Amino acid sequence: MLSLDLSTLAAWGWPLWYASEWTIRIVMLVIIPFRRSPEAAKGWLLLIFFLPSVGLILFWLIGRNRLPEWRLQRQKESGPSWSGWPAGCATVST
Repeated sequence: MLSLDLSTLAAWGWPLWYASEWTIRIVMLVIIPFRRSPEAAKGWLLLIFFLPSVGLILFWLIGRNRLPEWRLQRQKESGPSWSGWPAGCATVST
């Protein structure tokens, strides 16, 4: 049977923690820049490079730039979007 004592956990804990932090940094370096302004991407990457675990949790909570399914459905039902109209048609004249 495998016995885990405190010295074994300490011997493997720090290298695993170090490797997981660098894995987070490298993976998020690829994921974060897509569909973001350069300023927002730079802010997220700075947070993740200095505090990888905290940055990853915050990114999962508030950093996704993806709309929920119910919001996408409501947007489809609302009709044509303003972005497809020519610039002069969107003005309101009184």
